[in-house]
Amino acid sequence: SEYAAVRYMVVGNKHDCPAPIVDWYPSGTNDTRLSLAQPWRQLSPNVSSNIPDVMGGAQVPFSISATCWFFGTELHDVLKVPIGLIHASYGGSAIEDWMSKQTLGDGKTGSCPGPIVGSMGVPTQQYNGQLRPLLNTTIKGAIWYQCESNTGQDSLYACRFEQMMKQWSHEWHEGTGGATDPHFPIGLFKLVRIQVVTKMGSHSRYAWDRQLIMLMHLIRDGR
Repeated sequence: SEYAAVRYMVVGNKHDCPAPIVDWYPSGTNDTRLSLAQPWRQLSPNVSSNIPDVMGGAQVPFSISATCWFFGTELHDVLKVPIGLIHASYGGSAIEDWMSKQTLGDGKTGSCPGPIVGSMGVPTQQYNGQLRPLLNTTIKGAIWYQCESNTGQDSLYACRFEQMMKQWSHEWHEGTGGATDPHFPIGLFKLVRIQVVTKMGSHSRYAWDRQLIMLMHLIRDGR
């Protein structure tokens, strides 16, 4: 295989996880719904297809998202080192789904007060079931591809993204006994502006653009 030195695993949708778990079924919970969708295996061309693996919770056997696939293979091609990819995602999720309850707060107090988007019911569940069990796994970086479910939040979105980055950095560093760099990079994948023509006229300003601008301010300011 062209990518014999690339391995991947798929966590899978965990929107039925109201409390953090330390590991997936059967090691950390008796709930069979909280199983690992795909254990580590070798990457090959047939695992990235047009099957809706992300929106379906990445439960389709052996499949991963195109974002994960292309990022991993490019890293391998450029760096010439073995690569391990962890696919933790769910289509349509909001940023609130990927933060701990303590970091997010109740929407009324805390660092980023404001409306809480419940894209899949109770927020924080993807963090509880997908990310929390990974905090003892040493990582080199992350890719963030999300924004549509938080359209219109702008500065609130940027505020919560900053808090989420700080949480991830601290918890992964602590959870791996310092093996994960507390300043590990998080790459942003955002949808670009497009022109939409309707009977009401032409519209091109998307809230996603404003979200990106706010996030770039964070990077500019060194946060």
